[in-house]
Amino acid sequence: IEIYKKEIQSSLSEEYQSVFKWVREDNFHLTLFFLGYLEPREIEILKEILAETVPQHLTFNLVFDKIVLGPRPQKPRLIWIEGEETKKLLRLRESLKKKLLNSPLPIDRKEIERFTSHITLARIRTWQWRYIPMEERPEIEKEIELRIPVRSIDLMESRLKRPSPEYLKLDSFYLKKT
Repeated sequence: IEIYKKEIQSSLSEEYQSVFKWVREDNFHLTLFFLGYLEPREIEILKEILAETVPQHLTFNLVFDKIVLGPRPQKPRLIWIEGEETKKLLRLRESLKKKLLNSPLPIDRKEIERFTSHITLARIRTWQWRYIPMEERPEIEKEIELRIPVRSIDLMESRLKRPSPEYLKLDSFYLKKT
């Protein structure tokens, strides 16, 4: 992933470098669900759900095929690598979604439905992006081939800090080996 990020960075002229805030390599991740703030007792319930559900699913590969502006190319906020939503990934996600919706956790139904298989490479400073004329905006989109083996699901806590968010791993839950 870092290779693709560096490739894009090097393709940008100096004047556009400040438009993007690049994600550190140790913060690359794919979010299955964004749950917002949870109390410590709710985190324990979530861990129980993950411990019960994740091992029932087989390991799989994430497959990424392009670098794009997201979430909407017309009004982008991010540069991300985007990929297939494979059957195994969707099965795992659906299984977890059912358990989450039937749990006592404060789940935002709209938020839990939203999903695009992607890993963020950079955040766009939208106020700067808007001032770049359309015809002068840097070309970001690119076809790629990237497979990432998934052996576990990590429960992460995001901490909004400056200059960028940090992600702390709370626990890992292992998928069944194929």
